[in-house]
Amino acid sequence: MSLPLSLACPIEWTDYNGHMNVAYYARAFDIASAAFLSSTESPAAPLTLLRSRIDYRREVLEGAELRFDIRILPSAPDSGPHLAIFMMARPENGAESYLAAVEQREFRRP
Repeated sequence: MSLPLSLACPIEWTDYNGHMNVAYYARAFDIASAAFLSSTESPAAPLTLLRSRIDYRREVLEGAELRFDIRILPSAPDSGPHLAIFMMARPENGAESYLAAVEQREFRRP
């Protein structure tokens, strides 16, 4: 499922090399998962993030457009959702989009 969410990597998210800082990959994934969960989960069923794992594939540069694809992975019936979130980046110069990072997020219900 692709999210109707697009973010541009701001200069504040980059390091001295113009690459997106590691902490902001986590922030971008957090924004994407919150958007997804708010559209699919009941507000009466709060979730807690149990586990997160990010695999970095390719650097994101300042100004790149970020888009996210999310897949729901199998999980135990009494647990929260387990998501695979794919971060796609498209450079400012209009070059082809590429896979920048993948995060797996596992949630639990309180």
